[in-house]
Amino acid sequence: MATTIDLSLADGVELRISRDEELSLAGRFGELILRRPPDQLRVALEALASGPVTEMALLTLAGDHAPQLFYHLNSAANLCLLRTTVTHDGHQLMSSSATSPYFIRSRSTIGDGVAYEISRFAVSRVEDGRMVLESPLSHVLVVVHDRRVASLLFELARPISPRAAAERAPDLDIGATRAVLQLLVDAGLAAPAPAEAAVRTPTELALRQWEPHDLLFHARSRGTRHGRRWGATYRFAGEIPPLPSVKPPMGSAFIDLPRPDIEALRTNDVPFTEVLERRRSIRPPAAARLTLRQLGEFLFRSARIRQVRTSSYGENTDRPYPGAGSQYEIEVYPVVHVCDGVAAGMYHYCPLQHRLEAIAGATPDVRALLASASASKAIPDVLFVIAARFQRIAWKYESIAYSLILKDVGVVLQTMYLVATAMSLAPYAIGHGDPDLFCRAAGTDYYVESSVGEFALGGSTS
Repeated sequence: MATTIDLSLADGVELRISRDEELSLAGRFGELILRRPPDQLRVALEALASGPVTEMALLTLAGDHAPQLFYHLNSAANLCLLRTTVTHDGHQLMSSSATSPYFIRSRSTIGDGVAYEISRFAVSRVEDGRMVLESPLSHVLVVVHDRRVASLLFELARPISPRAAAERAPDLDIGATRAVLQLLVDAGLAAPAPAEAAVRTPTELALRQWEPHDLLFHARSRGTRHGRRWGATYRFAGEIPPLPSVKPPMGSAFIDLPRPDIEALRTNDVPFTEVLERRRSIRPPAAARLTLRQLGEFLFRSARIRQVRTSSYGENTDRPYPGAGSQYEIEVYPVVHVCDGVAAGMYHYCPLQHRLEAIAGATPDVRALLASASASKAIPDVLFVIAARFQRIAWKYESIAYSLILKDVGVVLQTMYLVATAMSLAPYAIGHGDPDLFCRAAGTDYYVESSVGEFALGGSTS
């Protein structure tokens, strides 16, 4: 049975011929232009546009201009204009397309005496009804077209030679196995297994310290390696209404919070540099327990809504801390252990009205939230669970939405630290949390609004 590795144009790419016989291939990351190419080169490019066709067939069509065509094929691949497909006995097995302008075309030689394995960073998922493979190490998206490839991928979960893999996955012969393996290696999804005694390169040592989900998140939320749209695309405008800028009330029981005198603070507050230099994590117990007045001032200075504004895409707000695109998806839930003037329980901070909304009393779930924040067996006076209304920011931003939420969480934590330091309170951030427990305690949907950060606060330090 015959196996070939064929070339064709990537999705959305077409060969254009102008009136002055200029040939061009245009894609997302650039355009390949040939001005009045020789007839043989033109015939080869037209065959590519009608593909799939093997590279050898294209070079044969180019004749004396084969070196020039080879150069243009590499350029087209690096501009994400080509698709490479492994075809076996007339059936497509697997194809790959570059997704990044940093892709560099290469062709590996698969040796029968070498053991290969799938990268631990490789990820399989479904996209548009297709099984696809990708990796944060790669600038390529691979599509699996045939179920027979699945058995080969299973065998490549551990180091194995091509011939042994073909014997264990009998649906594909050795030729097809080598071709699929070559595509995987070229795509950065598989590689020769390292020898036990091999000296590790700095890159290999660095990758050993990356967890797959962390590196995938880094690659998917930064730059153009993944080849998808990113940024403020407003992809759901006209399809799904955006979440309101201010979360509607969750109940009917409220506690109005005291408001500090901002004008007096402008004159009498601790100098900013002094606040920065004094900022520390201070774990309980503090010198005194937190009071309602302190809680009100803390939230007013760190998390209130200062202004509601209208834009062409709905309402936005202005708050003491910066928020990505002024979306302000962050919600603050004070979980009170002890605070003079406030009963123990869980509350939602209403930043526009500057009040607390009662969510739950000291239920087992609320007590478990407080216990999870304890340090040295001491529970903080108040735990602030920082939640995110995910769709508030995902409605506007594509590919980078969750990374922006995490940036916003960091900004909120720093703002809370600085306000607490200026007020001589005892703050400390918490590096872990339980979103499922939070959702159970607050009655929210995990996929709509769940916790993304935690911050603890105690009373006066002096």
